[in-house]
Amino acid sequence: MRLRDLVRLVGKNLTRTRFRAALSAFGVIIGTAAIVVLFSLAAGLQTLAAQNLGEMGPLNEITVFSLGGGIRGGGGGFEVSIIGVSAQQAAKLTFDYLDALREQPGVTAVMPIDGYNGQSQVTLEGYAAQAQLRGLDPDVLEAFDYAMTSGEAELGRWQVIVGAKLGESFSDPGIRSGDNRVEALDLQDQTLTLKLTRTGEDGETTTRIVRLQVAGVLAPRGFDYDFSIFLQLKDVDELNAWATGEQVNRRLSGYNQAVVLVEDAAQQAALEEQIADDGFFAFSPNQILEQINQTYYALQAFVGGIGLITFLIAGTGIANTLITAIYERTAEIGLMKAVGATTRQVTAIFLAEAATIGGGGGLAGLGLGVVVTQIVGAVAAQQVSQQLGNAVAAVAVATPLWLVVLAPLFAMAVGVVAGLYPARRAAQLDPVIALRHE
Repeated sequence: MRLRDLVRLVGKNLTRTRFRAALSAFGVIIGTAAIVVLFSLAAGLQTLAAQNLGEMGPLNEITVFSLGGGIRGGGGGFEVSIIGVSAQQAAKLTFDYLDALREQPGVTAVMPIDGYNGQSQVTLEGYAAQAQLRGLDPDVLEAFDYAMTSGEAELGRWQVIVGAKLGESFSDPGIRSGDNRVEALDLQDQTLTLKLTRTGEDGETTTRIVRLQVAGVLAPRGFDYDFSIFLQLKDVDELNAWATGEQVNRRLSGYNQAVVLVEDAAQQAALEEQIADDGFFAFSPNQILEQINQTYYALQAFVGGIGLITFLIAGTGIANTLITAIYERTAEIGLMKAVGATTRQVTAIFLAEAATIGGGGGLAGLGLGVVVTQIVGAVAAQQVSQQLGNAVAAVAVATPLWLVVLAPLFAMAVGVVAGLYPARRAAQLDPVIALRHE
């Protein structure tokens, strides 16, 4: 039997029982559409979460904290401490330890970071802002390849780079009531006035004024990067010495924080575990991404289970349709076998009918699922926009390409499996007995 004849015969048979075939395909349509919608929403949420992780820094950076210290940063900052562990007892990020980290496989660079331990305020054109002062090692800054909104990532004597949102944090101190925030300032190539304050043991307050030249503005990185001012480490050490009245000895005190740039992501988890075993706290956005992926895989399994149950029910409907067709077409099957149709050809006819019902239902379900997914995404985006007061809000909805390809194929496979028993039963009919059937 030629393929063209097979297609024509299958089309004729299904057309005769179009309503019954449509009901059988309806279960496949619903199952396929449900899988497409659920998988698309799950994939969209995973994509959205991964994109938001970019606001916490690159995935291949590991931030290492001393458990007894934290980031010192003028107006506050992030601190990691464990109850019962003092700064003296905690492991320190010493020169030797940082050198050992640099020798680890897959590590591209290690940069120590420390913050100013005192009160500070930055002003420009009469406007003022609180900012964290953080010291970086200019010798390894280039290895991290910080993305810049403007300018260059260069740190010289009292030359700084600033966070992406620092310009938005300025306010007008002359306005004492209500909202005194001002429009975002362009800080590129500006000279900021840094006012430092310290209080002596006698209660006397002393101030110091430092002029900072802005060499560049960082692209948004999230976390506390966006509101920080970055100086070279020796400038921060000088300011800390002025604030505390004591010289900073890094060989004894070490650093409160360091950032490790990892080239090989496969070795990152092992390195983070080793750092934790050494007595430090290691954090990277990649840790959160792994948790998101695990949740996503569990959600995939759950959605897949629902889809499998739906397809099993749909497969039962397809099998029932074909078994009914056998009873209705018994004489026809007997005639076909009498005029020379082989067992394989009869089997092929019924399997082709089952595959057509399953595949057609899968294609229709795919189309319905994509439409419903877009509607759900649009409605969710509108709700988020109304609740957050944003003019534009986006809720990620993504239909994976593999799902577009596999969903109809899987539906067709379900139809074929469901049609195996009816096809075998039809093929085994005795032509003499079948011809006597009324």
